[in-house]
Amino acid sequence: MGRVLLCVGKRAGEPYFFDKTRQYLYSVEELCYVLGENAYILDEEIMDKKLVRWIDEQCGLSDLSRDLSSLISKKASVSAFAGTIFDYVGYYSKEKSMQMETILKNGKNLTIYERRKTKADYLAQRRKYALAIREYDSLMKELDGKDPVLLAKIHHNKAVAQTGLFAYEYASEEFYRAYEMNSSEEDYMAYLAAKRLSMKEQDYIRFIAENSEGYAASLLLEKKMNRIKEHFQESQGGEYMDVLLQHKENGNKNLYYREVEKLIRELKAEYRECVTRE
Repeated sequence: MGRVLLCVGKRAGEPYFFDKTRQYLYSVEELCYVLGENAYILDEEIMDKKLVRWIDEQCGLSDLSRDLSSLISKKASVSAFAGTIFDYVGYYSKEKSMQMETILKNGKNLTIYERRKTKADYLAQRRKYALAIREYDSLMKELDGKDPVLLAKIHHNKAVAQTGLFAYEYASEEFYRAYEMNSSEEDYMAYLAAKRLSMKEQDYIRFIAENSEGYAASLLLEKKMNRIKEHFQESQGGEYMDVLLQHKENGNKNLYYREVEKLIRELKAEYRECVTRE
């Protein structure tokens, strides 16, 4: 069961127009939600005297309004301003509020594009790969060739998100675009790894044979992949797979297929979560 949220103040008779997201807000709870969901793109513009007056006159929260006015006069940080609203309203948990404040602090000296990239990176870290990829695509379209250093990072991180969806062929293309922009050995190795995972073994061998530039790197890649394979075999996941195979070899096929079906259901559920477009 989720937390019970108590409304603070009153519903505004006249809404506040939040210019950053082009939305009309009718309560401080709506304000908290919008601030939290858009923390990556917020800046000093949210420290608006009109907002403070609206909180006082329309929401009936004179104490909060007075605290916010004081922060504006002291030229306090955006994170302190938003944090004061979060703490007063109690819309988010303490942990979530601190997380939002950290995002605001970290974004203080970033450009709007860098903030957007940070948002997409956060989505990818939460395994919301489809949402992250959509944000990366939008960013690349808006940058349109500007800031190649940032673009290379976006291509790389988009590729990482695509590997989370097992779209290795597409990921290889993005890793290679990043490599073309920055000549990074890391991006080239990632490109080869994605190629290795997207191709049949014979096709990959043929690809490397025809690509003299990648031969030395491919040898290093094989060593890395072998180490990863060994590490997995020694892990709990590897032990679990060994137990499953033992069930099959010992004739416990019903148990084997039951466990495999359970594993497939869990993986499908996890995959659906990753491709959800909220």
